[in-house]
Amino acid sequence: ASIGDSSALKPGQVSLAIGSSLGTLTTSVTSGVVSALGRDVAVDDACGTGQQRSLRNLIQTDAAINPGNSGGALVNANGDVIGINTAVAGGAQGIGFAIPINIAKPIMQQAIDGKLLTRPFIGVTFIPLNAGLAQELDLPIDHGALVQRASDGSTPGVIVGSPAEAAGIQEGDIITAIDDQRIDSAHPLDDILAQYRPEG
Repeated sequence: ASIGDSSALKPGQVSLAIGSSLGTLTTSVTSGVVSALGRDVAVDDACGTGQQRSLRNLIQTDAAINPGNSGGALVNANGDVIGINTAVAGGAQGIGFAIPINIAKPIMQQAIDGKLLTRPFIGVTFIPLNAGLAQELDLPIDHGALVQRASDGSTPGVIVGSPAEAAGIQEGDIITAIDDQRIDSAHPLDDILAQYRPEG
């Protein structure tokens, strides 16, 4: 399958979810649209710890994603893979989530190369800024990533012992760019970080 560019997605574009629904209905295809971008959702830990973990910057789609679809492709109308189906909203219908393909690309390449799978980590919890939020919070700029504690209070804005803490980043700071790449709605922090390889 050809690999698309998830940074070019717009809400309302056609999306098709491919997978094995319920683990038995192989090669199932469901259709819908990209409902929203940049969604953060809490999911139960798949390792059975009973704890929840937060998945960030997901694609929301109303294409039906059922148990067994996880790991399947989310494609656009051209058949380009734009995401990896990963979660559904409990207690609701037509709310599914996929990891943007731009975040998955570096991990895919590591797997193809037979390398240990790693992702860049700076250790911040943040919300993406836009003009409306900047005005609401009376902030001086309308783009970037605002470092702050998770809305449920479970995760601090800056993880203790993280590279962000070592660099002096604090809650309330706004990360505006990485290596001169501006952070905005078209270039979220997660997407930009995914292009880098951790040291070591």
